[in-house]
Amino acid sequence: MYRSNRLLGVFTLIGAFAWSGLADLNAATGAGLAELELRFESANKELGAQKAYESFQEEFTAFAREHAGTEEGLGAELWLLRMHWWKREAGLMQKEAGPFARRLVAEYGKSAALKRVPEFSYLFSAKDFEDICESLRLATPHAEVKAECLYSLGKKLERSNPERAREMFTELTREYGSLQYRYITYGEIAAAHLARHDKSSLKVGERAPEVIGTDVNGEPMKLSDYRGKVVVLDFWGDW
Repeated sequence: MYRSNRLLGVFTLIGAFAWSGLADLNAATGAGLAELELRFESANKELGAQKAYESFQEEFTAFAREHAGTEEGLGAELWLLRMHWWKREAGLMQKEAGPFARRLVAEYGKSAALKRVPEFSYLFSAKDFEDICESLRLATPHAEVKAECLYSLGKKLERSNPERAREMFTELTREYGSLQYRYITYGEIAAAHLARHDKSSLKVGERAPEVIGTDVNGEPMKLSDYRGKVVVLDFWGDW
């Protein structure tokens, strides 16, 4: 069991599993999109991410049009949404990603695959993202999508609007706390955000505060078990 009031970002364990997304998406959509994704990944290794995106943008756009209204079409649309990242240097990422996401919510609001939209929170301004999440929560019948909206919105607002973020995490705990979130639950990860360590306890040279949770095998663990031993913490993300 977690002692949530001690949890510090779950050791960023979440990042280790963040890009199971392609496999999930392909399983939900079908071989046609999967084959297109695989060709893109191959080009990605050869050309680099941005050039591969530029080479495949038209093909994904055509695929989305040809399969409009289907899960395969939505899969291609979600790829196109994610690739708005490459428009940031031109100053177009937030400007174009917002309307694009709103259209997906309007056209595919009942699809469980729209759980991916809030995962792309980095594409949007805080205001746009809150509006998109609220629209998606109203449109979707899926508890997992509603939960992901609350979680991603809470994370997005933690710095700019901490009180609003706490509201999101509190509602997430109350309404969807028992739902699975990768290898834990939404309740457990929300509790971690609601009970962060005070900044005063996180100073260079001070003893690290206790961290209690479970390891990758689901076994209980705590940081103090390793006191006196060399400990290497690998904090990483999937961006």
